[in-house]
Amino acid sequence: MLSKWLEVKDGSATQALDLPPNVFGSLEIHAYQMLFHGEIIRDSRVVYVQPTNDLKITVTPGKTVHEPGEDGRIRFQVTDQKRQPRAGGARRHHRR
Repeated sequence: MLSKWLEVKDGSATQALDLPPNVFGSLEIHAYQMLFHGEIIRDSRVVYVQPTNDLKITVTPGKTVHEPGEDGRIRFQVTDQKRQPRAGGARRHHRR
């Protein structure tokens, strides 16, 4: 939750938010304007924040066809927007 007091100039106020990468999805925004005589004007909006797509995952099978019961390998390659390799937490799984 974030609360900000903004100064209104010429009937509007602006606030830029630098959201961390783990904040995405539906966000609810509430705005309140307090008038001089004590009346409060309220408004709400729901906005959708797209998740960051900083990493690309490429999946490459070791073979196109495997025999029943045969072990297989799958290679996962994680790169950033500049196509530089990134650590992706390598894990090995074998299915028999």
